[in-house]
Amino acid sequence: MKLTKQIYSFFSKQICLLEVARDSSITLIKTIPTSFSCYSICTMDKDTFLVGTVDHSRPVRTVTVSGQEGYVHDGSLPNKTDNVWGSWCTFVQHEKTVVFVDRFAHSVHFYNLDNGTTTTVPNSDIREPEGVCGGRDRGSVFVCSSNTGTIVQMSARGELLKAHSVDMPLPRTISVSRDGRRIVVANITSVANRTIKIFRVEY
Repeated sequence: MKLTKQIYSFFSKQICLLEVARDSSITLIKTIPTSFSCYSICTMDKDTFLVGTVDHSRPVRTVTVSGQEGYVHDGSLPNKTDNVWGSWCTFVQHEKTVVFVDRFAHSVHFYNLDNGTTTTVPNSDIREPEGVCGGRDRGSVFVCSSNTGTIVQMSARGELLKAHSVDMPLPRTISVSRDGRRIVVANITSVANRTIKIFRVEY
């Protein structure tokens, strides 16, 4: 049975590489220790992960499969001294752009690796942003706006495209399918109201 490699980050100082079989069985392949606590994770390329941090002055770090740690180098990237709630981040490969949210500043940061520019987007449609992921087409970015109960769709340049109601309280995590046609959203609330929903994406 062919296995599909998945990546999982614990809320601790390690990254676990897992394989998930078609029968949903999970196998631990490798554990990568880190010097900082991890909160979110995505791939930058086949050897490097972009990791959101917890209680760390840098909201995002890089970690390779071999365990080498690095930084997203730019003086204009905001450092956070109060990052006790953790940072959600993603990487838009097509646009070479690092995206991460500042929950209590109600804003989303876009840092382009090619030209070194940073765009910070505060918007009335974005309230306490949390989970963020990149779309598969046109460089779209999807952000969970937890206090408005919506998913905000943006371009990789920070332009607001659309706010989608998901009819659930406090949407917190989001992922896009490999073909880019569906998104999965989960919330964080009382046990009785926790849910996972799947939506079709319109670009």
